[in-house]
Amino acid sequence: MPDDDAQTMMPTALPILRGFMADDVVVRVRTDGGLRALSASRFCGACRALAARLPHTQFAINVCERPADFVLASCAALLARQTLVLPPARLARSLVELRAMFPDSYVVADRRAQHLDDDGGQKYAVDAAGPDGCGDAEWPPPAVTGSHKAAILFTSGSTGDAEPQVKSWESLVRGAQTFLRSLGPMAPQSTVIGTVAPQHMFGLEATVVLPLQTGAVIAHERPIYPADLADILGAAPGDAWLMTTPLQLRAFHREVKAAPGLSRVISSTMPLPVELAAAVERDWRVPVAEIYGCSEGGMLATRRPTRSIHFVPAAGLEFTIGDDGEASVEGGQLAGRLALDDRLRWVRANEDSGVREFELIGRDGDMVKIAGKRASLAGLTQRLLEVPGVVDGVFFLSREEDPRVAAVVVAPEHTVPSLRIALASAIDPAFLPRPLLLVQMLPRDANGKVSRRALLDLMQQGKGQKDIGAVPRPLVFSRQCEVPATHPALPGHFPGNPIVPGVLLLGMIETELRNAGLRVVGCVQAKFLAPVRPGTPLSLSVTVSDDVLAQFVVDTGTRRAVVGTMRCDRRNGGQ
Repeated sequence: MPDDDAQTMMPTALPILRGFMADDVVVRVRTDGGLRALSASRFCGACRALAARLPHTQFAINVCERPADFVLASCAALLARQTLVLPPARLARSLVELRAMFPDSYVVADRRAQHLDDDGGQKYAVDAAGPDGCGDAEWPPPAVTGSHKAAILFTSGSTGDAEPQVKSWESLVRGAQTFLRSLGPMAPQSTVIGTVAPQHMFGLEATVVLPLQTGAVIAHERPIYPADLADILGAAPGDAWLMTTPLQLRAFHREVKAAPGLSRVISSTMPLPVELAAAVERDWRVPVAEIYGCSEGGMLATRRPTRSIHFVPAAGLEFTIGDDGEASVEGGQLAGRLALDDRLRWVRANEDSGVREFELIGRDGDMVKIAGKRASLAGLTQRLLEVPGVVDGVFFLSREEDPRVAAVVVAPEHTVPSLRIALASAIDPAFLPRPLLLVQMLPRDANGKVSRRALLDLMQQGKGQKDIGAVPRPLVFSRQCEVPATHPALPGHFPGNPIVPGVLLLGMIETELRNAGLRVVGCVQAKFLAPVRPGTPLSLSVTVSDDVLAQFVVDTGTRRAVVGTMRCDRRNGGQ
């Protein structure tokens, strides 16, 4: 066979870095001495050295939470010809299930995530701030075969069970290129700040693969509090892009009145209210874009809500939309054509670009037909959230074979009867939810999504209490405590401005539950609302429901710091 033909038969190898010079910064790492920039050549050397030390398995379950640790561990695993498994939720139960699905695997975790895996399986602890982030310089960047199965992610589970999605390295690289062509250009060495976990498709594509393939810098933290965002922007030497969710963006905007250095805001995972986008653009003087996408295909389309409520197909993607709204798409990450669950409709051409826009009508599984009338669950949920006194809530189908809708709602000012009266004036009576359950908090994940499985768990918890609200069991415990400044977890954590790590606060709750005879099997949700300083008097309160969902609150005395839910069992002699 001629040499040129042999060359075309060889698999394509794509470098782990593109757009970088050897001395450019790939990621910033927080160390005991402050921030350290990891150059492109040093990063490549560290990845190569770490790849040689990783366990010899087919799969690497990456639960790292710190950006530098996640990206270093991921690139090292790819160079070791391993496939990343990215769990849909950072729960101990999920890891047990994933080990069963992928027996030839190990868990790679950083200091923040090590506590999540206690099943005795194989594990590697990575620390980009320590020896793992050091190594001899290597340049040019090493490459990964394009067809290599780089990652397995999972769908959100909002309409059913989370389903695995396999991504080749080439598809991830194509997705990053599509992202930049659709929303760029990006200034050289711009900083990418992400609030979305990299185990999520949007987080992986926007905050990991995009910067690796465009010469951008990965920020040293995922901001939780508004002050975190201000600190990261202050440390970024140039322009910065914020990849976030509507929930997190609203929390930031509420307290951050200006965001100097921020040049783009990109939101995804749930619909972005036009009012919020307009307020951010007005106050921060930065354009706000929204992504329409899915785990199967990554980013598919974009819009700027303040200019159009309709979506423009992402660069290079081709949509086919039928008269009945059925749609499919190809291009970007996709190796073939993907049939979409959502119904779409062509509307008009964008006046600026001339590109045809489409309207998102709704998802097939989102449409409900009752007594000859049709409605979407998303539309019903939006009406619910507009009711005065409703803090959060969601409509869903409690039984797939039953068209009746159910709702789980957070509305402290309401009883079920008063909420029914309010809803009756906002939606058609055919779609009034039965059952309607009042709870203290929805089990949303780190990206603001809530799975149908979690909602069904809440319904089971409230069984027998339908239409009268969810009444929790008596308080299990409430006690006062504090974290001293001498605690061993504090050195090196925000030097000069110490903050108690969130994992330490969750550990305190877990300890109290264990003392009550319960074994924690996972953290369903945790929201960190305010920083906790060492020495601050804390009040820990926990309420445990019949199916052993423990809702917890950490108060500082002046404000609520943490709220969340843990799942427990009583196999170790609980009450």
